[in-house]
Amino acid sequence: MVSAVQRDKAAEDAALRSGDEVRLVGEPPGSLAAFDETWLRETRFVVRHVGRDATVDVQSDLAEDYLVATVPAAVVARVRRTPGRPGADAVPGAESVPGAG
Repeated sequence: MVSAVQRDKAAEDAALRSGDEVRLVGEPPGSLAAFDETWLRETRFVVRHVGRDATVDVQSDLAEDYLVATVPAAVVARVRRTPGRPGADAVPGAESVPGAG
């Protein structure tokens, strides 16, 4: 899987890596204006790609409304992972991404 390869190549201290689960916490970008803001905030997304321009490509769960979007890294926060899910390593609670943006 592409995300697994990118995750393995990411620096250990990277704020976000491919495969991280995140939630939208900041102001939704204009590209997501067509989506219900409550749905956007309640949905867990998976980071598929971390851009060099302080953006991340996120994907919603395929069982829900499907969405792939590029958003500023500053508007997402990592969330605790569910044990047994791919890439599930220990993440101490939700944390915002320092210095992103």
